[in-house]
Amino acid sequence: MSGEDVLPPVEDHEPAQARADTFDAAIGKVVRLIQQLRSLIAKLAYAEGARGRDELERALSRAAVLAEAVPDREARTATMLRLDAVRGVANVVLDSAPAPSAAAVEAAAAGDPSEWNWEEQTWIARRLLRSSRSAGPRRRTGSQDTRPDSPRAFRDTREDERGGVVAVVAGTAVASGPSPDTTGTR
Repeated sequence: MSGEDVLPPVEDHEPAQARADTFDAAIGKVVRLIQQLRSLIAKLAYAEGARGRDELERALSRAAVLAEAVPDREARTATMLRLDAVRGVANVVLDSAPAPSAAAVEAAAAGDPSEWNWEEQTWIARRLLRSSRSAGPRRRTGSQDTRPDSPRAFRDTREDERGGVVAVVAGTAVASGPSPDTTGTR
């Protein structure tokens, strides 16, 4: 008989919230895995990204199980809302992550990496194409006032019968150009 057989079981005096198997710990792991996967995608690391994708999907499933296990209805609702928020971000990252087909994985395991390599090169090309499309200049969408001398200021203008320009400003017309003579003796 060894000394391990005689030792009494260790009692767990940790509160349930401090255990590593809590929803908070699971969500923390999901967030960490999202960050890692985003980094792998940016590096165009196909194999590591595929493994990161699988790990993130498993972590999301584990967090969902823990969220559904919360006994209090209100607390479970709050937990599910937190999970849905994190899941939304995770889904965006997963959409960009590499997802090798089962055929490519089986062929690579059997020693034929050609299908895997083709899928890897296709994924990398799509990522590069996507990043080159989004690298262009961004249009400013701020709520800045239009300068009166800019071409944009003259979009809503029309000529009036006196040859001047009438600018429509917030429902009122402001005439520019020659004004009628007050005495009428032009």
